[in-house]
Amino acid sequence: MLYQTLEMVGDLLIGARGSYLDLINFRDTTLVSSWKCPLTCSKQNQQELQDDNKLNKGSEILDCAVESNNSPPIKKIKLSQSKNRKLDTSFNHTDGSEPGCLKDQNNLFTIDSPNISLLTSTNDGKNVIIVTREDKSIRVLEIIGTGNSRELIQLSQRPMPKRPCAFAISDDNLTIISADKFGDVYSLPLLYLPKTTVQESAPESLDESLEPKLAYFTPAASELTVHSERNKKALESQRKQKYQNSQKQQISFSCELLLGHVSMLTDVKLAKVGGKSYLITSDRDEHIRVSRGIPQTHVIENYCLGHTEFVSRLCIPETKPKILISGGGDNELFVWDWVHGSLLSKTDLYEHIKNVRKKLSAELNKNETMNSQIKVAVSGILHVSLLVDSKVVSLILVSCERLPAFFTFCLSPENKLEYSETVWTSGNILSMSTASVQNSMVKSLFVSIDNLHKPGSSLDIREDISSILSLCRFDFDGVNLKSIPLIFKVPVDKEFEGMCKNSGQISDLLYSIESLRKKYDEV
Repeated sequence: MLYQTLEMVGDLLIGARGSYLDLINFRDTTLVSSWKCPLTCSKQNQQELQDDNKLNKGSEILDCAVESNNSPPIKKIKLSQSKNRKLDTSFNHTDGSEPGCLKDQNNLFTIDSPNISLLTSTNDGKNVIIVTREDKSIRVLEIIGTGNSRELIQLSQRPMPKRPCAFAISDDNLTIISADKFGDVYSLPLLYLPKTTVQESAPESLDESLEPKLAYFTPAASELTVHSERNKKALESQRKQKYQNSQKQQISFSCELLLGHVSMLTDVKLAKVGGKSYLITSDRDEHIRVSRGIPQTHVIENYCLGHTEFVSRLCIPETKPKILISGGGDNELFVWDWVHGSLLSKTDLYEHIKNVRKKLSAELNKNETMNSQIKVAVSGILHVSLLVDSKVVSLILVSCERLPAFFTFCLSPENKLEYSETVWTSGNILSMSTASVQNSMVKSLFVSIDNLHKPGSSLDIREDISSILSLCRFDFDGVNLKSIPLIFKVPVDKEFEGMCKNSGQISDLLYSIESLRKKYDEV
């Protein structure tokens, strides 16, 4: 098993393993407890599956239709495996696992627990916040208990309009800032607050407001825009539908829209300079935007422009709050004075990745080596403050997608990144998190390793998965790192094991950065 993301909370290392969260005491690497994301069987998911089932049945019928001589050939629609999957209703839980929701032709529900895609924690270490991928929900959990009796309990689950891609927690631990794939940024209270927009004294009007509003439906297509026999039948079916449900799903919790981009957001950071707060966001369209903090997020202070590819990660060093380090699909790392929107320096990353790829080329499948073309896809940027020879040194750690190594750079007083070393690992790096002792300077680094795929690949499966640990530890020796052996056994997750057998499915969860790169037809 592997951890797709890590987060350090005090002396606990929290790792997201599929739909599980493991609490690990990083001092002795013992497993304290595990929490599993509850199964969700909402009516909304049921309706979506019913619609998918109708679509699939209709597609099967239309596939058998005979095209007329004047119609172009039918375009085959490849349906995803997840939509076509059917379960046996006689399934029994004989392994002691939690009963899920079954799915058959008459009773359609989602069954699997959603996978965790994002993970963070509050500054006081009391709460853990996650994003679950399949149901687009933000979940807030609380750490209860002491010592090795600590465990997680879920306080709230809030489904968002679109899937969150990045989020941050305010310094006062009261607000969640969520950025989604459609370019919107929302603020939510950490603790769940119901949305009170309707007075309790008017129950009749409340019932009326909950009824679906019907609006006359006019298809956007016509005989001039559809030509195949299948599309003509679909158009005729749409015309028979006189009404459609125009009522959008309403958010039932307190949620405020702060700002919006025109493309998918990739990262969000909160900053404070001179007593003023700021919100820094990056997107797929190479933009870094600096906005004022709440409640003036609609005011744009400036942009940090210079990237030619997507921006995937942002980092603000704690020792230099006016400096921003960014990376993504470009061959360089960028160092900014984000307060004034000026570029201070650029540091080459391509050559270091190229050297790693050269050593891996003999072990990888030739097709994948050609397809990768040594492209840069930054997946993590961490800042570490170290005390070296009585001086504070700012060390920047950079990881890239599908690489079994990370790179370290020293941030100079002139705000330039100076290359230090390349640190190799036993597998592709998925996540990194730093650990400190008694709130002092950071001493250790924990790295999550992909022990399923071969190093440098997201397609080729290892022959022996059990021989590679999914976690590794490094201790800092000056600005260099030395590997520390770990003895740790990851719990067995049968559901996640089944998912790992489908390389394409697990790759979508673990490797999503490169997909941000625009194709030629998108530019």
